[in-house]
Amino acid sequence: MYNEYFGFSEDPFNLTPDPDFLFMALSHREGLSSMMSGIEKRMGLITVTGDVGTGKTTLIYTLLKDLKGRLRTVFIFNPRLTFRQLFKTILLELKVPVAGENTYTLLQKFKVFLRERLAEDETVVIIIDEAHQLSGRVLNDLGWFLEEDYPALKLLQILLVGQLELEPKLESANLQRLKKKITIRYRLLPLTREESKGYIDHRLKVVGSSSSKIFTPEAVDLIYESAKGIPRLINKICDGALFAAFESSTSKIDANMIRDVIVKEEIDYEEEFIPDEEVVAEKEDTLGQEIIAREEVSDEKEVAAEETVTPGEKFPAAKEGIGGMDDSRQQPEGGLQGARSLFKKVGVGAVASGKKLGIEAVASVRTAVFSLFHRHENGGPSPREAAKQTPPLEETGENLSPEQRSKKEQEERPIDIEVK
Repeated sequence: MYNEYFGFSEDPFNLTPDPDFLFMALSHREGLSSMMSGIEKRMGLITVTGDVGTGKTTLIYTLLKDLKGRLRTVFIFNPRLTFRQLFKTILLELKVPVAGENTYTLLQKFKVFLRERLAEDETVVIIIDEAHQLSGRVLNDLGWFLEEDYPALKLLQILLVGQLELEPKLESANLQRLKKKITIRYRLLPLTREESKGYIDHRLKVVGSSSSKIFTPEAVDLIYESAKGIPRLINKICDGALFAAFESSTSKIDANMIRDVIVKEEIDYEEEFIPDEEVVAEKEDTLGQEIIAREEVSDEKEVAAEETVTPGEKFPAAKEGIGGMDDSRQQPEGGLQGARSLFKKVGVGAVASGKKLGIEAVASVRTAVFSLFHRHENGGPSPREAAKQTPPLEETGENLSPEQRSKKEQEERPIDIEVK
């Protein structure tokens, strides 16, 4: 809207990550160099972290632009997936046909793909943005997968990019297997005062102008003080100021106008920004991830289960076997209140499969559930106390790799028997 007024060729402070506008501050130059060096030297697992809005995704796009045509790359921008869904997405992005395979089959297909690349010595790079959203279960399974030893695995380079909370997550005692595989760790820093000035001038020069033509020195100083060197907030303040100047027919933006924009927009250093998925999709071929987003209902239930139930809630002693899960989540209800809740759920499930269970079987199941919780009200052990009788890890499967667990689940899958 204001581009024609100021003579810009395009929006100089668009919030969408764009490698054409990348400003190489010291931290960003070192970060990009660390990623590129780690991939070229086949270091294996690399992590890059940074505060919200520090330019992590812009660095990823710059890296992808440089790697295009030279290496096989996969960019995962929506990591809220199960381990099986993650590898299904990776295979689809690599144009490997997949259908309804289980985890074991998917991993075997991926290994075959790596072995085929080994003949050509071709590196395969998997970049996962927003990696702090990966569940502890997925990170744990990834550690199992990377621990395997076979020649083709050296071709696989994984880059985990996420917000600062990824750092303590990877330090979890449950993820030591994955932690040992990390070869490079880098944290992006906010821009300094001088870098912030250079950043604003750089973006304006890309569109055919300069900072001295648009902002007073006092205005630029105030932008830095408000944004604390966070590029995304600098963009937001500058964009708001340019729009205000256009509306008021002002040719140069001073500190007073910047103050008004900060107040009007309620710009805060702590705020978060969610990228426009439609714009991101325009920059990357996301066919595989769109298919995963529309995956069958069973997968959606699997994701929901991972997000709401922690291993410690099922088997407290097995808590150390799976990392990255939130210990503060609400425990299951006990007593009569829990019985009534579960009583209703069992009833709903029984209606859906009434033909198989039969009326008497349904009644027996619901009675047993109610009795279990009611026993606690009369002095018996509560469900939580009963859960302390933790089964061995061999029974829970948490000491198994993803492939072994997948095989075990296949072997133990119950057979439906119709009750007539």
